[in-house]
Amino acid sequence: MPNENIEALTLVLNFLASYLAEKGLDRLTDIKANSDREISVAEHMYSVLTESLEDFCRKYQIEFDENAITDTYLFKFDEVNKFNCIDILKHILEKATGLEIFPEQLNTWNEIIQEHIISNKHEKLFRAIQLKSLVGENNTLIEPEWMKKHMTDNSISVTFEKIDFEQLFADIKTLLSSECWMQTQDLILELSMNAFQHGNAKQVTLKITKNKLQILDDGELFDINLLSNSNKELSGGNWTIARYTNTYPEINVSYKVVSEQNEITIQFPEEVFDVNCLCEINLPKRMIYRVKDIKLRYPNGKAKYYYIDFSNFEAERSFLCMSGACELISKLDEFCAHRNTDVFMYLPSDNMVWDDFYEKINVCFKYSQLTDRIHIIRE
Repeated sequence: MPNENIEALTLVLNFLASYLAEKGLDRLTDIKANSDREISVAEHMYSVLTESLEDFCRKYQIEFDENAITDTYLFKFDEVNKFNCIDILKHILEKATGLEIFPEQLNTWNEIIQEHIISNKHEKLFRAIQLKSLVGENNTLIEPEWMKKHMTDNSISVTFEKIDFEQLFADIKTLLSSECWMQTQDLILELSMNAFQHGNAKQVTLKITKNKLQILDDGELFDINLLSNSNKELSGGNWTIARYTNTYPEINVSYKVVSEQNEITIQFPEEVFDVNCLCEINLPKRMIYRVKDIKLRYPNGKAKYYYIDFSNFEAERSFLCMSGACELISKLDEFCAHRNTDVFMYLPSDNMVWDDFYEKINVCFKYSQLTDRIHIIRE
């Protein structure tokens, strides 16, 4: 057996042993999303697989071997991007059911998995899969050419009424070293805590661009330079600022007052954040007739640009009728007007289904109230 398979096997065996010992469970399906303990991405993976297999077997009225399901987890399933490997998914299904799986059944199995992944219960796994797909070799950010061309100066601002940055930090894809990013998060948390606790701020906003972070708050005006230059007493704020500026002198931390608000800027010497990955409009993967809803990663945030990338959709299973296309444009009209933002829609040009969809969108687009804010990209 190749070394990489042995390593993967060891990792999964260790996880299963520690997990079953800790929980004392006979079934992996007993993982609960509302557990007091933080559930790891690995546990979400196993939970999704087990739940999906049960749904699949119920649909086709077949039995499955739960021990065989556990065995399938040893098939080098140690990374989130394995969810995108159809061969591995097929192997798992055949191993668990003992049956030969045909393309139609495999599509059904994949759809069931996707439904579980995008559920609120497994949101942590969904985000991990999304972010994994955005990083290439040598820690470089992967971004489609059309996005580089049309969304170069994008930014997003997310407002909080309490210190609740955990998920935001988890979703930000950065080229900063892990140590620098950890200390940057420390600095943001200290400054936000000062704003809420000492400045009596009601809101703190974090604005992200490719090479800059800005923290704005509506609390009492206070120049952070007074903290960084203070030697009279030790506090979390002055120690964190001093450590950060001394460790990373190339990163500029500055303060000014803008519209009666405190504005702290952390300026990096080069582009280090993938802002566009935070600004996707999520549509149901299988729309068919209507678009019931559009979802954002940060409902309380506001980006300069948002986007919908239809190349992530399976064309034959995402076909929209004319009424659905008109409904989508209507929802985007309302969305752009409410947020004063632009939306880019990227449509592939290599499939007759998308050609048909493009024709329908263009017809509906003639009745749009905001044709200058909705941009259809086909390159």
